[in-house]
Amino acid sequence: FIGRRLDPAYDPSTLASEHGTTMAFLTMSMTEIFQAFNLRSRRGSIFTLKKQNFFLIGAAIVALILTTLVIEVPLFAKLFSFTPVGLKEYLIGLGLSVLIIPLVEIVKFIQRKIKRK
Repeated sequence: FIGRRLDPAYDPSTLASEHGTTMAFLTMSMTEIFQAFNLRSRRGSIFTLKKQNFFLIGAAIVALILTTLVIEVPLFAKLFSFTPVGLKEYLIGLGLSVLIIPLVEIVKFIQRKIKRK
């Protein structure tokens, strides 16, 4: 929805928008990358884990780079019917994606509190 509204060729009479599709892919792809960090512990907070998984961090960086390449490299973008996004759109997608971390942390917090009772 946000990507469609930010599309330079926005037409409220149509639902189709390559820009919207591109931003949806970007956001969902990055959300899955950030969700991988949440999955390191079923109930424990990722902020209190003692060990860092450097392979996961490296994989996340590579996945972010590959996601960006699929959107920005014309050959790949054309294959997937994506359009390049600007920094503003990229940051919006990144910001929405990062929200998965606090959302899951809240769920884990509630689960820990319920389990203690």
